[in-house]
Amino acid sequence: MGWRVGKKLFNRSTGTSDRKQAEKRIKLYKLMAEANREKRLTEDFYCSLTKTEAKRVPLCEVARAFLTKCKGTLAPGSFTRYKLVTDSLREYLHADESTPIAAEVSAETIQQFLNDARVRTSSGTANYYRAVLRAMFNHALEGDKISTSPIANIDRFKANKEEAENRRRPFELAEIQAAYNAAPNGFWRFAIVCGLYTGLRLGNVATLRWRDVDLDRQIITVVDIKSPDELKIPICSGFLFNLFTELRRKSPRAKPEDYIFPEYATMYLPKSGDEENDSGALSAEFRKVLVAAKLCGDYERKDQGTGRSCRRKTSPLSFHSLRHNFITMLQERGASQMVARQLVGHNSDAVNQLYTHVSPEALRKSLKRLPEVFK
Repeated sequence: MGWRVGKKLFNRSTGTSDRKQAEKRIKLYKLMAEANREKRLTEDFYCSLTKTEAKRVPLCEVARAFLTKCKGTLAPGSFTRYKLVTDSLREYLHADESTPIAAEVSAETIQQFLNDARVRTSSGTANYYRAVLRAMFNHALEGDKISTSPIANIDRFKANKEEAENRRRPFELAEIQAAYNAAPNGFWRFAIVCGLYTGLRLGNVATLRWRDVDLDRQIITVVDIKSPDELKIPICSGFLFNLFTELRRKSPRAKPEDYIFPEYATMYLPKSGDEENDSGALSAEFRKVLVAAKLCGDYERKDQGTGRSCRRKTSPLSFHSLRHNFITMLQERGASQMVARQLVGHNSDAVNQLYTHVSPEALRKSLKRLPEVFK
């Protein structure tokens, strides 16, 4: 039998050579597919069709098992956000150690939970909730704790006009040059160039150590701050290489474990008693660079609520926009998705497997296609 999802065709065997049995199974699959499309495929319905016993695993157990798996694959900050989403769902459902049963959580319930999140937050945040819950229920499926996922057919939220206008975007080249010229010191000039030509996150740039930079081989090796992935990024911009060389010349006695910019590393790293890094202070400083370059206005302090459950007004430009530039420039010059993902890292194990065999030569070849913005 076969079916389509969008433009992709799937084929599966009915598992029997008996024509009558095969037709019965096809009819059963069609009933389940129709119920799934109409969001009526509950655990009880599935079990009545397949004549199997319903799974009786509490939602709390499903969430706990999912977070245990995530704790070993996510950075602390990402894990905290994942836990926030699962805790929010448990609170919404008044879940305890025995109820509700995960298999009895309906698509309508999940849709309403996400709709409520969308009212309070942006479409991007609501879609993040959706992605985390999808991963949680898929993990439960793989562990045979549920038979169907209640989130399988729930669509992503679309951005409204205001969100679309403020959506993160790459810098234009003239904007990058304006930001570079407005940078108040050597760190921010270096950070802008490094972000553009490596795709590194601001936290990674601020905490670079001399041991991370091999000027002889012209390669940067760091662990992504949002995942356990080790990134190896060739230095293929002559301008960036010259910046590294000049910084090294000015720090002849620096040890391998020393930070290249100790002041900014201290600003970013967790303070005493804290568990998470502090990206807020660095982001606020970069905002001042954008304001000085006339690329955005001063931050307006308005009462928009507190915590993660309120909608925040954002700017379409931030340091993260340089990461967009890096990936866009690679792809515009023929680099594959595999190469781009290898260079920027990713939280998903499944995605990581797609690009673990990209050779350093392929990465270097792609990076050499990037234009020289700075002269």
